[in-house]
Amino acid sequence: ALTVADVSGKGMPAALLMASLQACMRGQSVLGKSPPETLGRINLMLQKNIEVGRFITALYGVMDCRTGTFQYANAGHNYPIVVAADGNVRTEKWSDMLLGVFAEAQYREGQIVLNPGDMLFMYTDGITEAQNEEGEFYGTERLEEILREVRELPAEDISRLVLQSVISFQGISPQSDDITHVVVKAL
Repeated sequence: ALTVADVSGKGMPAALLMASLQACMRGQSVLGKSPPETLGRINLMLQKNIEVGRFITALYGVMDCRTGTFQYANAGHNYPIVVAADGNVRTEKWSDMLLGVFAEAQYREGQIVLNPGDMLFMYTDGITEAQNEEGEFYGTERLEEILREVRELPAEDISRLVLQSVISFQGISPQSDDITHVVVKAL
């Protein structure tokens, strides 16, 4: 199981909310339910206890390493990016309701099949919303371009180079949001 999530707000309240999400994720992921059902159950648990105005975005999925199939559900999170071995970039552009907002939220299942040499990149908006001194955002286009350039490298190197690219882009501007990402390479 793979998850990338982001909570609204900053500081201790946000940290506590993320800790609650992490506990829910660990407890639910071991049950072997589908990603939509898992997010639905987590949403119900969080929605009963979350402060009004707070929410969580999350991308949760299960990778079958034998087939390269990633089945996932998206609760208002950044879209996963797939970079094929040939450099073709595709983004799975859909998501469902944020976690913790409506108890009756429904989640759909998406599927991505990674072929040998393909890469799956999951991330938080701290990457695309990083700003430089002129107030320009790093953006999705810039992210997709660096991913295309480094696609043949090992996952650890891709991770490091993406982070270096964001930091270099920012220059002396302070980082205003966390940066989290997951790189999966199909062998």
